[in-house]
Amino acid sequence: MKYEIKSEESYNPANNITVLTGEQIIALIFLVLFLLVGIFFAILPWGLASNSASLSLQVKLVTSGLGLLCVALVAAVIKSGLNETVIDRNNQMVLFRKRFSGTVTRRISCSNIKDVEIHQSKDSDGDAIYQVKFRLNDGDLVPLHRYVTSSKTTALYDRDRIKFLLYNPYQKFPGKDNTP
Repeated sequence: MKYEIKSEESYNPANNITVLTGEQIIALIFLVLFLLVGIFFAILPWGLASNSASLSLQVKLVTSGLGLLCVALVAAVIKSGLNETVIDRNNQMVLFRKRFSGTVTRRISCSNIKDVEIHQSKDSDGDAIYQVKFRLNDGDLVPLHRYVTSSKTTALYDRDRIKFLLYNPYQKFPGKDNTP
């Protein structure tokens, strides 16, 4: 899993941010596909189908209703947004926010972060899983993101990159991404 360091100009409090992590963009592909299917089913019974004249009103309403439900579900997911973690360089903050809306769900001052650690646990099969977490000055642990990885290489790369970017926010991480 590779992460690109990118700037984003749409975030108002500080136009100078670096994305640390983000949920997989493949979810966006499924959202677009689901949206197209929803639109197709919403308008299909009202004239696109070759047999639309022979369909009863109830069938048309149910089919259109299912299509509109798909569209509503896509809208709800987009509204809730996919999570991402960014460094706001201007304000020296780590922000946990929603990708689409930009809604900030948590702020942590960079000076309040003591360390970036990898925590290992076991999944239901007994295999090792890893999660990158911030250790705050007060001892609290804050997960970087909600998902875990089974690859120690990925966790090490994420930890090293994030540590580097916390202390050198205007530089590009020099490490090589060897994640699987």
